[in-house]
Amino acid sequence: MGGEWQQVKLDNIARIEMGQSPPGETCNYYGDGLPLLNGPTEFGGHHPVPAQFTTEPKKLALPKDVLFCVRGSTTGRMNWADRKYAIGRGIAALRHRAGSEYQHFLRATLEYHLDELLAGATGSTFPNVSRDQLAKLLCNVPSLPEQRIIARILGALDDKIELNRCMNVSLEAMSYALFNEWFLVNPEAEGWDILPLPEIIEVNPSRSLRKGDIAPYLDMANMPTQGHRAIQWVDRPFGSGTKFTNGDTLLARITPCLENGKTAFVDFLSEGQIGWGSTEYIILRPKPPVPPEYGYYLARSDSVRNHAIQNMTGTSGRQRTPASCFDTFEISVPPVELAIQFGDFARSIMGQIRANDEQSRTLAVISNTLLPKLMSGEIQLEGFENEI
Repeated sequence: MGGEWQQVKLDNIARIEMGQSPPGETCNYYGDGLPLLNGPTEFGGHHPVPAQFTTEPKKLALPKDVLFCVRGSTTGRMNWADRKYAIGRGIAALRHRAGSEYQHFLRATLEYHLDELLAGATGSTFPNVSRDQLAKLLCNVPSLPEQRIIARILGALDDKIELNRCMNVSLEAMSYALFNEWFLVNPEAEGWDILPLPEIIEVNPSRSLRKGDIAPYLDMANMPTQGHRAIQWVDRPFGSGTKFTNGDTLLARITPCLENGKTAFVDFLSEGQIGWGSTEYIILRPKPPVPPEYGYYLARSDSVRNHAIQNMTGTSGRQRTPASCFDTFEISVPPVELAIQFGDFARSIMGQIRANDEQSRTLAVISNTLLPKLMSGEIQLEGFENEI
């Protein structure tokens, strides 16, 4: 412990597997074969979300590999491999030569040197990082015992963030299961009215925001495909776009975002605050006394999504759903008491999800603060071997 750090090439501590795309005719969207990762469209959360599959993989990523996007609009973004993947040209899979318990140290090394890697990438619009560039990256590394301690410190934070994510997935599924049982399984229950959606839910309600006002901005890239919470938002002067407030549901209306499930329930604004975002959102807001949460879970239902997809118009690749398509979409209107009861339940669940998410954000800040201090040797690890 406490020994000298050595400068080595990344290739000395990591095995680097560069992706190679399989023949196009072997790729499919139906789940046949291994999930295929090509890069930009699949990266976002803790684990990638593959859009394609292949029966003839050329290169593989193994469970616990660090997945590094090497080309395209998301060059430098990283994920963990939670299973075996086929990797295309946009992905590199890296594993520490000493074993999986050092993977968090390996990822920290890549994050610590990320600016250097991106600065050396080729291509201005869509930078590319080559295998040679990765392999020859010079890194200062401590002894294996110290690498293990760093991995465990950062891994403990990452594991808690992942646990929170898994809890949120389960909570969301529980809420939707209840919504489905109460409101979708028996849509023509006795005493329920069948009405056009706009009679129960406002579509694109008016919101006030002056041009130039600084307000939270949510872009399409940070819209969730699963779960109700947006990933990230920033303050930005209002120009033109869709305006929303807490309790609104945002539904992406453009391809492929709609098909991919991009939907969010707004709960990240201050009291009375107005946010804004892409013009490609449709906003849904239940009319009182139907609770706002009802609108979100309805937007996640297959019936609403299929209706929106079937009513897309426009040229191939730029199709979008007009908000007016919901004028003719009929829904079963539940008794007010039942809707309010569901709202109380869903509000409690969403509150827990929000608390988990905010804790994860705090843990991520702690991790990002610790990482450069650990990777530069600023934090002395002497004596930590018995604590971690």
